[in-house]
Amino acid sequence: MRRNGFLLIGILLFNSLTVASTSITKNDVDQILFRAIGTIAEETVSLEMIEIIAQTLNLKISDVMPESDFENDLKADLLHMYELKNNIESHYHIHISDFDWQSIRTVQDLQDMIHSDGNT
Repeated sequence: MRRNGFLLIGILLFNSLTVASTSITKNDVDQILFRAIGTIAEETVSLEMIEIIAQTLNLKISDVMPESDFENDLKADLLHMYELKNNIESHYHIHISDFDWQSIRTVQDLQDMIHSDGNT
């Protein structure tokens, strides 16, 4: 996925140089690149997060899907969830309150929380 993102960035840079005389401005290209880089960063976080979850819960990476429910699908008990919280906080240098952590049910919930600005 990351390689495709870098290819996209390369194509956009090339196109920005070759279409300098058209109505596309440098600001337009900068905005497109900013969005592309943000998407690549989100994909990277997702892959890293899935690796952390799989390692913490002793699962194969292929077992961890965005819609996976920690308790029902991944069979995570309270001790696993506590360990996962510590691993996520340590890896991403964030703090997730116990109240917020209790609302996490799926891998996607955790992904959304990491990307939110609500981490304190």
